[in-house]
Amino acid sequence: MMQLTYEQKTSTGFQYILDRLNPSSPYGEERIRKLTPYSREEKDLLFLELDNLEKLIDKRQEIQPDLNHLRRIFMQMKDVRPSLKKAREMCLNDIELFELKNFLIYSEQARSVVTRVRGVTGISNLDYEDTTAALNLLDPDGRRIPTFTIYESYSKLLADIRRRKRELEKQMELSSTEEERAQYQEKRRFVILEEEEEEQKIRAKLTETLHPFLTMMEYNAKITGDLDLLLEKMTASLYGKTVKPVITEEKFVLENVTNPWVASV
Repeated sequence: MMQLTYEQKTSTGFQYILDRLNPSSPYGEERIRKLTPYSREEKDLLFLELDNLEKLIDKRQEIQPDLNHLRRIFMQMKDVRPSLKKAREMCLNDIELFELKNFLIYSEQARSVVTRVRGVTGISNLDYEDTTAALNLLDPDGRRIPTFTIYESYSKLLADIRRRKRELEKQMELSSTEEERAQYQEKRRFVILEEEEEEQKIRAKLTETLHPFLTMMEYNAKITGDLDLLLEKMTASLYGKTVKPVITEEKFVLENVTNPWVASV
């Protein structure tokens, strides 16, 4: 596989293009940071990438609102791959479950936008996995808002514990003496311990139930990076006059080329 040195990238203007790429997601940032040339064995992937890029460019004006929407979705995504890795071995905490829920919400939104874009352009191999079932686990009330808590709907026992806690808190407010208040406060302390124990059981159960969806979420993270990079390639094609290359098995020929770095000066 041919690898360019930094000096070669700079002298050809390739580094100038790389420096101007501005991906919207952490997955896109990683794809650009680890960008390597396609190998001979990856020729079909190169053809597919060029075809998808050409289709986006041809329909750019028509799909621009959707592309802008997609970028806004990407900007809200965090890198959840460490949490996905942890979920295979350990119980996730509330912050990690919150981040997974948000990722699933934004993946669902991106999937809808990409479906529209695919219908207009005909791009292929860039579809999100349907993770609605996983999102429903973390959003049992179906509100689709970027928040997370251990919902009472997860457990009748949890709902009963929290009901008792609220009743004790109300009785504390109505207490006429400090002694009476202290008695209710002590009862509340034991109820809180019950609540924490039940919540931890629910976290463990949620983590286990998410296991069948972890690979799908990892794939959606990859697709996000691929799409983010493709959108930046489309933007880069507008920096000057660009053409779709003809790939052959024999010669590498450049004709009437322009160095974008030199042209920008």
